[in-house]
Parts: sequence; structure tokens; C-alpha cells
Amino acid sequence: MSNLKHDLARYVKEHCATYAGNGRCHLDRPCVYFTDGDDFERCIYAENCVLPGSDTLWSRYLNIHNQAVNSKACVRCAVIFDPTNNRQKYCKNCAKERRKERQRNYMREVRKRKNNYET
Repeated sequence: MSNLKHDLARYVKEHCATYAGNGRCHLDRPCVYFTDGDDFERCIYAENCVLPGSDTLWSRYLNIHNQAVNSKACVRCAVIFDPTNNRQKYCKNCAKERRKERQRNYMREVRKRKNNYET
């Protein structure tokens, strides 16, 4: 895996628009591909915008993370997930929370309308 990490670091250094040099990112954090050790976090920007430019590196990266090519980032929490359909934009946990929010808002409106009719 360290060979993959070295290749990723070199590719990100050359092609990533948010790479600031010295292992730093313009997003005010260390670049995840320049950290010590074999394990590394995931960078959504690099996964969506930088790595797809190199087919071989992209496929090696996906094999390490056991992900399909059609993976998406959750709109709410930015976790990478495999969608079950093409319209899905939330991960499982956020979808559950979003459903609860929508139901709460709906019931609030129903109660509001009901109270307006009664008065």
C-alpha cells in the first residue's frame, strides 16, 4: 500500500488544485496523502476531481477502498457511500435523519393548518 500512497502523493502534488505544498492543503489541513503511515483518510475533492484523471491510479485506489466506480459523497456529511439508485444523495444515516426532519416539518404544517381551521 505504501507504493500506492507514494504514487498518490506524487499525482496529487502535480494535479491537485488545493495542494499548497509542504504536505498542506488549501482547505486548512494537512493533505491526507502526505501523512505518515500506510493508512490514510479520504479526500473527497481528490476522489471526485483529481484521481479520475488517471485511470490506473483511480482503479488501484478504488480496489484498496473496495468501492465501485459509481460511489458518491453524502450531501450532508460528505461520507463516501455506494448509492442504491441514481437519485440517492444521502448516506443511510443522513437519509434517516432527513426523513425524520421532513416528517416533523410536515406534521408541523398539518397541525398549523388544523389549528387555523378550528379558530
